This record gives sequence, C-alpha cells and structure tokens, in this order.
Amino acid sequence: MGDILEIRPASSNAENVNTLKNFLALNPSIEFIRIQWLDYAGVNHARVATTSFAISLAEKNQPITMPAGLQHFSVIDGSLLFEDLDIGHDEIWAEWSGLKVCYYCPGHASVLCVIKECSPNTGKGWRRCPRSRLAEIVNSTKSQHDLDFLFGMEIEFYIMDESSGSPQPVKMVHANWSTASLNNKYVLVVEEIVRAIINAGIPVRQ
Repeated sequence: MGDILEIRPASSNAENVNTLKNFLALNPSIEFIRIQWLDYAGVNHARVATTSFAISLAEKNQPITMPAGLQHFSVIDGSLLFEDLDIGHDEIWAEWSGLKVCYYCPGHASVLCVIKECSPNTGKGWRRCPRSRLAEIVNSTKSQHDLDFLFGMEIEFYIMDESSGSPQPVKMVHANWSTASLNNKYVLVVEEIVRAIINAGIPVRQ
C-alpha cells in the first residue's frame, strides 16, 4: 500500500493543524484524543493521546507507529495469529478532519485513521486497512463512472445485567422488532446512545 498517502484527504499540513486547533478551541474541555483504527476483523483499536501530543503529530505531519501485522493478526475472538506478525512497522495516520467529541466520555474526542503498511512484505498479501481500501474503491468509482456512495453503519451491542452477581445479557421479547420491546427500562439506554451519536454530528435515521 505504498500509495496510501494519496488516499488520505488532500489536506495540507497547515490545514490539518488548523483543523485540530480550531476543534480544540471550540471544545476546550477535551484533554485526550482517541486515535482509532479498525483491524481486518472489524475490531476497533485505539491509542489515547494527550492533546499536546496530537498537536505535535499534526504540526510535524507524522503518524504514530505500531509493529507490522497488528491490524490483522488478532482475530475477533481475541486469539492471536503469531505467524502473521511481520518485521518492520506500520504507520497510523489520523484523519484530523473527522474529529468527533466523545459525548459518552467527558474530556475525550476521537479520530479515525488510515494505515500505511511499511513492512518488507507490503504488497505481497491483501490490502489490510479497510478504511484505505474503501477510500480507494470510492475514488476509483467516482473517477471512472462518476458515481457517489453514501455509507452508513449498523451499531450492534449487548446490554448486560449484573443483578445476579455476574453480567448476563438481558432477556428481551422474542418478537425483536415489535413494540413490546419498547416497554422496558433499557429503552432509555438506547436513547442515550442515539443522543451521543447525534451530538457528535452523525445523522441517525432509526
């Protein structure tokens, strides 16, 4: 993925710095920024940076680094595929234009990243940064066919009840999409989640 920097938003270093500093000026309570990326299994990972360190990354136009292979050697059940670790390192580039306040965690903001693979085996396997690969497909479809895509996501989660002494998934009605599922105290939890997403500037339909 040697062309990863061409996939990243065409923002200048000065624009990235201004974007980050303007965001922090508008949100002075932010102390930490979660630098997040998705691995190949769709699991979200993060490094939590101080705002001063985040500003230094933007000013120097630098990524954070991690050992090569970390984005695909951990599978969804938490087991590790040590044979897929590689020598070298990968670079995690924050897309500062996508900064969002984490309204569910006071003092925190988050930013998604793309990954540049830098190991000697780059290009010999599949392209393993889902966000970069998606951007490539969107850009090529636009340039070749003048088509645009609008992407959304479905958020799935469990609500756990600890009243029995150990966390257990709460029991819901069998008709998962009926109005009967609205008649429980956990609807308030769902509404709180929706408000946090909307406050972050992400439209929610249903």
